[in-house]
Formats: sequence, C-alpha cells, structure tokens
Amino acid sequence: MEYNFAEKYLLEFSGRYNGSSRFPKDTRWGFFPSGSVGYVVSKEAFWEPLQSYVQFLKIRASYGSLGNQNVSNYMYIQSLSINLNGSTRGPNLWNIGGVRPNYVNGAPGLISPDITWETIQTLNLGVDAAFLNNRLTATFEWYNRTTKDMLGPGESYPGVLGAGAPRSNNAEMETKGFELMLNWRDQISNDLAYNVGFSLGDSRSKVTKYNTAQNFLSGWYPGKRVGEFWGYVSDGIMQTPEEVLTVYDPANGINRQQYIYNGVWRVGDMKYKDLDGDGKIDNGPGGGTAEEPGDRKVIANTLPRYNIGITAGATWKGFDFNMFWQGIGKRDYVPARGNVLYWGLVGGGSTGSESAVFKNSPTLDYWRAADDQTILGPNVNSYFGKPYFDNNQRYKSQQYQTKFVENAACIRLKSIQLGYTVPAALSQKIFIQRARIYISGENLLTFTSLWKSIEPEAGIAGDGNYGASRNGSIYPLTKSFAFGVNLTF
Repeated sequence: MEYNFAEKYLLEFSGRYNGSSRFPKDTRWGFFPSGSVGYVVSKEAFWEPLQSYVQFLKIRASYGSLGNQNVSNYMYIQSLSINLNGSTRGPNLWNIGGVRPNYVNGAPGLISPDITWETIQTLNLGVDAAFLNNRLTATFEWYNRTTKDMLGPGESYPGVLGAGAPRSNNAEMETKGFELMLNWRDQISNDLAYNVGFSLGDSRSKVTKYNTAQNFLSGWYPGKRVGEFWGYVSDGIMQTPEEVLTVYDPANGINRQQYIYNGVWRVGDMKYKDLDGDGKIDNGPGGGTAEEPGDRKVIANTLPRYNIGITAGATWKGFDFNMFWQGIGKRDYVPARGNVLYWGLVGGGSTGSESAVFKNSPTLDYWRAADDQTILGPNVNSYFGKPYFDNNQRYKSQQYQTKFVENAACIRLKSIQLGYTVPAALSQKIFIQRARIYISGENLLTFTSLWKSIEPEAGIAGDGNYGASRNGSIYPLTKSFAFGVNLTF
C-alpha cells in the first residue's frame, strides 16, 4: 500500500506471509510487516529562500521485518543415521546372502518441536539531498538491525540423559551501521562532462542474547562482538639465558609459560605478558571465559570495516573514461599458525622459498644468535622468533598475539576503461549504426601494508580463525587487460 500527498508526504506499508517446510506445521508460517514514511522538506513553501542552495531535501524512516529460513533442513524431525553397504573394515564383515546390507545404528537425537523463523527487524533513518543545481547529490543512511529468535543452543540437561540438547530459537544479535554516498556530476561544455562518486559504509554486530552456561571465548556469548579475536600480549623475544630463567627454570620448578608449551624454553623464544598477575601464562579457568580470560584479551577484529568505493568518469568528443576503486579502511589480519606464506621458515617452509618469489617479504627476518656463523648471520632484533622444524616447538612463538596482528586495510583499482565512439556520420557509411572501441584493465593497482605474499582481498578470508585457516592458499587475483569493439547494426 502506498500513499502520496502533493509529492511531500509519503507513506508505504507492505506485509509478507511466508511459509516454509523446514519448520513444523504449527510454526511454519510467519507474518512480516514493513512500513516507511517520507517527508520532502524542499517541497514546502518556507523552503523557497533556500531553494537556490539546496534543491532537494528528503528525510525518511522505515521499520520492518523479514524472515530467515536458512537453517538446516527438517530439524524438527527425528532421524536415524543410515550406513551404506555395512562394514568395510575388520575381519567380521556383515554379509547376508553375499551382500553387505545397509543398516542403521544408534538412537535419534533430540529435536525442537517448535523451531521457527529467525526474524530480522530493521530500523532505518535516512536523508537524501541535492545541492548546487543538482550537481552534488548526497544520501545518508543509519540503521539498527536486530535478529531475533536466532538459533542457539538448547537448555542444559543432566549428563545421564546421554544426548545433546537440540538448538532452539533463543538467541539474538544486533547490528548497527551507516552508509554515505556522494555524487558529483557536471557538464562543462557541450563536449565535456564528468562525474565523481564516493561511498563509505560501516557496521558492527554484537550478540545480545545467547543461552550458555559459561561465556567461553571460543564460542558465542552475550556481549561478544562479531569478529573479535582474543590473544596474548607480546613481551618481546628472550635474548639472554638470564631472561629465560624468569620464564623457564626447571631447577627451581619454574615454567611460567607452561600452558603454551610444557617443554624447554630457550633464548630466541617469545615471551608473553602476565595480564592477570597470577605468575603464569594461561587461558584462565576452563580454557578461558569472558569474565576470566586468563592472560588473553581482545587483540583484533577480523571483520572488514569502512567499506570504500570511488568512481570517476568523463566524456569528451566521443572519448569516454571510467574507473572504479574499492577498499577497506580498517581490518585486522591474524595469520594462522602454519601459514608458510606468512611465517616462512619459522612456519615450516624452506629457507627463502617465499622470499625468493615475494621481494620485500620478511619471512627470513627470524631470530639468529649474536654469534651465528651461517651465511645469513646474526639477527637478534628480528621480527620472528627462533625457527623450529618441530610443530610443538615452533608453536611456542606462534601463539595468537599482539605482535602478529597485521593491518589489512587496502584499496584497489578494480577496473578502468577508455573508449572511443566513432562519429555516426562515418560509421553509418558502412551500415553500422554505432561503433565503439575500448581498452580496459582490472586489478591493476593495489595499495596495502600487507606483505606481497598475502592477498588482502581474498587470501586472508578464514585465516587465523583459531586454527581453522585457508593459509592464504588461493590463486591470487590477476591483473587483466582487454581490447574490444562494440558494434550496433
């Protein structure tokens, strides 16, 4: 339903009534209404004195809800696990009539009989304006999005039950953000016109409700910022035997960093700060909770923020030019342990394997003693700690920590194109209504402080997620050029 009075007062209302077979019959359907109001201030008589400065001004607000059914299929139906063709291992293969049969074992898990839609409710406030004879246009949006009835863990049951609690609609998340868009268009002459555009957006999400007995850092809990990353605070590389004794002294029963590595600590290994003052480095009771995180704190947030877009274009006597820049103003990158593209030798790679390909990559900047006699020589003021080829040993200095949080902000020239349209008087002589030739390029320039071995746009996705990593092992985005001709007959 829409209502428009004199192009000044705007009202719109809509509603959706959706059903999904993923939910039980009694909770299958949901009604999701939305409404918006708008007020075009520049249409009012009192705006006349300002009309030469601000040609258009509109304020608007909307509030509405949408349903989300993107959950696992048929969670409300008990099911049994089917094993195909019986057992294929061991001396006692199940065999009936010469055939290994399909079979079912175990009992079905518990279900939530009233599971239903997740409801996303959004409040949006916006302003649209045009200035300087409509050459400059601006749009600003602020929104607050709340996801209600999110699927979360069920109630805790006694251990004697022998089954896990089913998930239910008992969690909630809040996202706040804004978007700003500015565009400038101008016609300088009959032959020359140009345009420039800029966009900026940002959002942050927080869990506001979640059913959990303890707020473990490895999972969801009320108050958690989506993307937050917990780690230790680096306290430098141990340079002397005396400094090692403050951390590791087996003769006196001292291993302050026992939780990280219950073995021999040496000169060249990393040292961590004791944040809770208990004389040891650990994750706190039960592996670390938001209330008692031990010696960890939030050291990064791996979600991208301040999304930037820049466009520019121009036309002049048949020539046309367009380009598009895209970037992220703020993002933290926490490389996963074992990512040899980042850690190089100290991460299990071979000496110089990455540095030979990626100039300026500091993968060889690892600790070497002051009396080192190798070709590379001493390097006590290094970026990385002492290298080890044993996984347990090298993880000593590769804990998630403040020293190894990288700035993943970047901006990239995504596309650029230059074209020329042949005058119609010429093209129509050979029965072509319109002819245009062009040359274009993609991903030609990238500005980032990340090392060349790390791809800022795609290679860091999923990396550093507490051990679940892609190790940056993706085919890098390629630079490409193209030449083309557009013909209209």
